[in-house]
Amino acid sequence: MAKDKSNTLAELKTNAGRLLHRYKEATDERNRLEIRLKAVDAELANARSRIKELESEIQGMKVAMVVSGSDSASDISEYQKRLSKMVREIDNCIALLNNS
Repeated sequence: MAKDKSNTLAELKTNAGRLLHRYKEATDERNRLEIRLKAVDAELANARSRIKELESEIQGMKVAMVVSGSDSASDISEYQKRLSKMVREIDNCIALLNNS
């Protein structure tokens, strides 16, 4: 009888130790995930800021094109190339955020 109680107590101590170990692991993982979330949020904010900058630059280019009256094929082609490059950069930023 005393031996059964002793075994039960030993099992209880072992299980409590395992439970505490798992709790610490879960807490550590939560902390790592919170840090990662903050990093991803910062990346997202940077990407959104860059998107706004690029949109502003596009708008400025449109205004400059209208003001200068340049509508030659070579100018339009150059603007399209620059715009395509900016769109690819935005797409890359979004892809990086989705992969994080």
